[in-house]
Amino acid sequence: MHGSSDRVFWPAGSAVGFGPQVKSCLTSHARWSVEKETMKASLILIATAATMSVLPGCGQSDVPLGKVKGTVSIEGSPASNVLVTFSPEEGGRPSTATTDSEGRYELVYSTTSMGATVGRHRVTLASSHEFTEQELADPNVTLRTNDLAKKLANWSKQVEVTAGSNAIDLELTSK
Repeated sequence: MHGSSDRVFWPAGSAVGFGPQVKSCLTSHARWSVEKETMKASLILIATAATMSVLPGCGQSDVPLGKVKGTVSIEGSPASNVLVTFSPEEGGRPSTATTDSEGRYELVYSTTSMGATVGRHRVTLASSHEFTEQELADPNVTLRTNDLAKKLANWSKQVEVTAGSNAIDLELTSK
């Protein structure tokens, strides 16, 4: 309904005045229509949330996980901004983390679960450093970054994740 509180505008554009009883009835009907649409939207939202909680990858994990923390170092120095990926050998969802300024990481399995699936994993590393314009213009930074990217791309390790807590430190050396 549009316009003044005691008029209803019909599609043809003609306005018809109504008495207080009819007006009250129309107002109640409009309120019921809005409430009915709100209930429909609420039910759709609840059904969507319930469906997503049982879909793979949504809600809590039903696979056994082990918590995994550790450090990444290169030639004995902490490696910051390194993306750590644990990929299960049996297939399935990988777990990831990014190292902090001290080279520490803690794996994330999903938005609601920390850790990695229990079992054997192939661990890979990649740089996740975001460059400033100044760094991009400096050829020395570019060379160092390319060297680091090559080291990380050529490195992998097999590890075993067990139930409970796992401390897995990752060391890159020139050897």
